[in-house]
Amino acid sequence: MRSDIRTSNRVLFMMETAVKKANRNILDPMIPELTPESVQPIVDATARVRGEYLLALFKVAESASRGVPSPDAVKRLRDLRLAYDEMIHAYQALEHAIERGYLTVKE
Repeated sequence: MRSDIRTSNRVLFMMETAVKKANRNILDPMIPELTPESVQPIVDATARVRGEYLLALFKVAESASRGVPSPDAVKRLRDLRLAYDEMIHAYQALEHAIERGYLTVKE
């Protein structure tokens, strides 16, 4: 039993090491140099999309106070949500890659 646990732990460690190596070898050359300055446009773009999404929410709420929001207003809100969701997921993927050491970060 104890031997099975050690074997499982060893295999899991080997898998984790292989995943880290593969991600580092594939991702690091693909991604432009990461510095605080190079990441700022990503942060800014994400904030802009968040702002547009929230602004659209206020516009939909305002139009809904006079009745049902227009299909165009709801479509714009949905489109902005999709854009925002994609930006957040991409940002989180970048954050994860940095945290796991897949990417080189320069000061």
